[in-house]
Amino acid sequence: QKMAPVLDAVAPYLAGKLAIGKVDCTSEKNLCKRFDVKGYPTMKYYRDGDYQDYPLGRDKDSIM
Repeated sequence: QKMAPVLDAVAPYLAGKLAIGKVDCTSEKNLCKRFDVKGYPTMKYYRDGDYQDYPLGRDKDSIM
């Protein structure tokens, strides 16, 4: 929930370059297990056919 406002703020600037999705692991338990989500918030990215953990800061400037 803490990341939602940050992701909502950056989404318009990244439209067409990066898709942002949010998953509620309380209702999507199988999906979160599949991607090894162990804490919240967990950020991952998909590139070149592989999912990776997002290594940078979680503020607007870092994500941009």
